[in-house]
Parts: sequence; structure tokens; C-alpha cells
Amino acid sequence: MLEIPIEKTSMLQLEKAANERGDTPTMLVERIIRRFLREEAQRKMQREIEAFVAMHSKLREQYPDAYVAVHQGNVVDHDTNELELYKRIEEKYPHDVVLLRQVLPEAEKVYTFRSPKVEYA
Repeated sequence: MLEIPIEKTSMLQLEKAANERGDTPTMLVERIIRRFLREEAQRKMQREIEAFVAMHSKLREQYPDAYVAVHQGNVVDHDTNELELYKRIEEKYPHDVVLLRQVLPEAEKVYTFRSPKVEYA
């Protein structure tokens, strides 16, 4: 287990915040860390999506209709079988953010939502 020293002032504020929420300082720190890690994963995934879009025309030539795995802005694997690709990526990058996406004619799917029209009599 890793021990991380925390300044006294920060620890006092943390204890106060935890007590106000009905938590222990450990539970509150765990929640904070998990939120940070989730936000980091989302930020990394957005970068992988941007890399995929930037590479799309080249990917379309190399891997039409196949699935690609993008990690740190590079294609690290590909397969026509999504499940097989997923298994390999889980084995090679168990705790990393990796985008798995099929190389379709369009880089991104476009969804159109029709909003309801409200009419008053």
C-alpha cells in the first residue's frame, strides 16, 4: 500500500469535509481519486477519437470495414473480428485507454434527432 503525505492544513480541511458528508477521510479521498481517474480516462479517449478521425482516410485505405485499436494516437492492432481484437487489447493494455472502432466510410456516425413540435390552439 502506498502512503502519501498530506499537508496538515489540507488534512484538517479533508477531515472537516468528510465529516460534513458523513464519510471518513479515506472514503472521500478514494472518491476524489476515482473521479480524477475517470476524467483522465475520458480526456485520453477524446484524444484517441481525434487521432482516429485525423487518420481516417488512411485507415479507410488500409483497413476498410475492419476494427482498429488506437492507443496514444497510433493504430496498435486491427482485426475483422471485433471480439478477437478486444481480447488481445485487454491482454496487452489491461489498464490503458484504447479506442476500438470500426473503419467505416465516414469517420463518425451522425445521428439526427427530431425534436417534437409544440403547437398551441
